[in-house]
Amino acid sequence: MVSKFVEGACITMLVIPAIIVLMLRISRHYDRVAREVGGRTMLVLENLRPPLVVVPIEEWNKTSEKALQFALSISPDVMHCTLISIKMKIRGTCPR
Repeated sequence: MVSKFVEGACITMLVIPAIIVLMLRISRHYDRVAREVGGRTMLVLENLRPPLVVVPIEEWNKTSEKALQFALSISPDVMHCTLISIKMKIRGTCPR
C-alpha cells in the first residue's frame, strides 16, 4: 500500500488541491470583474456627439458600398480618404 502511494497516489494528492485552489482563484476573479462592470448607474444622455466612423476599403464592390452607406447613416460628419498602394509605396489623400 505504501509503495502504491509513492508510485502515483501522491500525485493525485497534490494535483486535486492545486486544481481546487486554481478554481477558487478563477471564481474570485469572476466575482471581482462582476463587481467592476456591474452597476446600476443612470445613463447620461447629455453632450452626445456623433461617432467618428472609419471604413477600411480594399476595393470598391457592393459590400464596400453597403458599408459606406451604413457609415454615412450613423454619422452626419463625413470625410473621405483615398489610399492607393503601388509596390509598397502608399500615396494618400484625406481632404476635409
